[in-house]
Amino acid sequence: MSAIRSRRIPRCTTCGLPDALCLCAELPPPLAVDTRVVLVVHRKEILKPTNTGRLAVRMLDGASIVVRGDREPERAPLVLDTRRLVLFPAPGARVLDASDRGCALIVPDGSWSQARKVLRRDELAEGAEPVVLPPNDPTRYGLRRNPREGGLCTIEAIARAVGVLESPEIEARMLDVLDTFVARHRDVRRPPPLRAAFP
Repeated sequence: MSAIRSRRIPRCTTCGLPDALCLCAELPPPLAVDTRVVLVVHRKEILKPTNTGRLAVRMLDGASIVVRGDREPERAPLVLDTRRLVLFPAPGARVLDASDRGCALIVPDGSWSQARKVLRRDELAEGAEPVVLPPNDPTRYGLRRNPREGGLCTIEAIARAVGVLESPEIEARMLDVLDTFVARHRDVRRPPPLRAAFP
């Protein structure tokens, strides 16, 4: 995976935090789930230090990342031999429910424009049934401006989907990691304290 873009601060390529604040060693072993989560992320999004999709994939057993628009040599295509759902509020999308457990859940990651292109252009999403999350709490992310009312960051969306498909306990563990991630990013952004001026 390419290095994460930032202001020349060395950062972890998984969590995107500065090396001194990396939380990867604090993550639990990948959590066992029956749902196969596949993150289809735009190549520009994967480089952003505030991306949360990488953390979601790191936390779930069997989850994987596919990078759209990657300029590296072609990789072997990902084969999904189970029913495919795509998590996106497309027209006609139905609400995800517990009967969908065991599916392959395809999650577009990027701007809304980039995510819509996944539905139209990506072979993993072709023919997949669009689904949306049940109504829930507002986002707790807050590191970027949200252009869509009710929008969630990627790890929130995946956590809430896994809460429906697997268990509320797994959802809660993922959201706890998000809270730590957000708090540490805010520490990085917080301006240093003013130094006392001496005559």
